[in-house]
Amino acid sequence: MWDTMPSKMADYLETYIEGIPEDEKAENSLIEERLACCKTCKHFQEGICRACGCFVSLRAAVKRQKCPYKKWNK
Repeated sequence: MWDTMPSKMADYLETYIEGIPEDEKAENSLIEERLACCKTCKHFQEGICRACGCFVSLRAAVKRQKCPYKKWNK
């Protein structure tokens, strides 16, 4: 996913995700599961959900977040 974004934006998102407190961050396996689901969605475009406007990598990385369209199982 990072290869479709401008370099500075990808760096910012990666830094932000690294700064999420451990007790709030989803486990890597859950993040990957969520991102895989998003990548199959018609609203996913270049790392952004065109339905709700979020950066999917950020939403997927936070444990308590949910897909607003209930596409994530967890």
